[in-house]
Amino acid sequence: MSTERRFASKEDLGPLVREAFGEKLERVERLRGGTRKGVYRLTFERGPSVVLYVWAADENFWGPGADKSEMGLFLAAHREFSELGVRVPELRFVDGSGRLYPGEVAVVEDVRGGTLEQRLGSDDGGLERLAEHLQRMAGHRSAGLGEVGPVKAGEGRRRTCPEVVLGWALKDVGEAAGRVEAIGHERAAFEELLRGGPLRGRGSSNRKVSWLISGS
Repeated sequence: MSTERRFASKEDLGPLVREAFGEKLERVERLRGGTRKGVYRLTFERGPSVVLYVWAADENFWGPGADKSEMGLFLAAHREFSELGVRVPELRFVDGSGRLYPGEVAVVEDVRGGTLEQRLGSDDGGLERLAEHLQRMAGHRSAGLGEVGPVKAGEGRRRTCPEVVLGWALKDVGEAAGRVEAIGHERAAFEELLRGGPLRGRGSSNRKVSWLISGS
C-alpha cells in the first residue's frame, strides 16, 4: 500500500480555474509553509496570479483533527479580521463541495512584496501599518479561548492558556519518549519540570534532562 502523498497538479486544477475565473491555467507552484493545508500560486495566461489554499488529507501533515471544516475555521477568522479593519488577502473564491477538487478550497489575492525581514530596513510605512493592525488585534477580546468560529458559537476551550500549553507539551514529550530512548528514560523528569517541579542538583538525573534540552 503506497503512502506517497498526492498534491495538486495543473491538470487537477483546470476545472476549478475555468469555473471560478474563466481563465486558462499557465503554471502551478506549490509554496512552502503550509502544514495543515496546501498552498499554491496559480499563474494564468492573462491577469494577475492568485493563491490557492487546499484542505485535504494529503495536504495535512498534522493528522486528522476535530470534526470541523478547516475551510470554515479559515473563513471565520478571515471575516473577523476584515470586520476589525485588519488587512488580509482578499477572498476570491471558495468551494467546500469537493465537486471541483477533492477537498475544501479557497482562493485569495496573491500579495507579494518580500519578507518581514526585508521590510525591517524599509521606510515605506509598512511597519507602522503593521503595528496599527496588531494593536487592533490586541484590543479585540473574545469570550473564550480557541479558534474564532467555535468561540463565537460558544464552543471555545474551557482551559486556560497555560493549561493548553502544558497539555501540548506533555503530549510532545510522550511522543518523543516513544521515539528516542534517552528521552524515554527521562520522561518522568521532563514531565515534573513542565508541571513546575524543581530542577534538582547537578548529580541528579535532571542534569541529563538539561543536556537533552540543549541538544548536547
